Amino acid sequence: LLGGLFLREPLFPAKNEAHMLELHSNLLGSANERIWPGCTSLPHSSLITMTPQPYNYLKAKFPHVAGEAVDLLNCMLTYDPMKRITAAEALKHPYWTAPPIPKPRSAMPTFPTAHDLHFNTKQAPAPAPFLNSAQQAGSNSAGPKRKVSLPDSTRGDRFGSIFGGSNSLNNRSSAVQVVKRSRQSK
Repeated sequence: LLGGLFLREPLFPAKNEAHMLELHSNLLGSANERIWPGCTSLPHSSLITMTPQPYNYLKAKFPHVAGEAVDLLNCMLTYDPMKRITAAEALKHPYWTAPPIPKPRSAMPTFPTAHDLHFNTKQAPAPAPFLNSAQQAGSNSAGPKRKVSLPDSTRGDRFGSIFGGSNSLNNRSSAVQVVKRSRQSK
């Protein structure tokens, strides 16, 4: 995942397991007894034939990334599980404390949420009260209240007004009229 964050795309976009092994081998070098003792004695290892590739191209794949980051990736992508870094060790890696150090939370800019932008400009109407079965029995309707489904043209897009859409909740009058008409027809 860390490599994918640095690349802004998946590091190993494989179609299947064999393709994944090929991508690993092309980037990290092919697994062999020198770098992973016992890898040839793993179950089904004789079924997999990889072209020998002796070089690790991780640093070349990430030329824009600091050395500590490439080292952390290399430690996490080590073939031999006995030599691979653990999660606890990865959290103590120098990459996390190397400059540039993150800004404190108090120095980070803040932005209003879409919820704040919409609902602070116009108060949403209160929802209709829910009627229990006793209240429904006293009403003139023949059964329980039905939820009214609005046509697509009258449904509001919560973020439409913020992102320039034409179908926004700020224009609720047509939706309210549809609900009123459907209640009158009952």
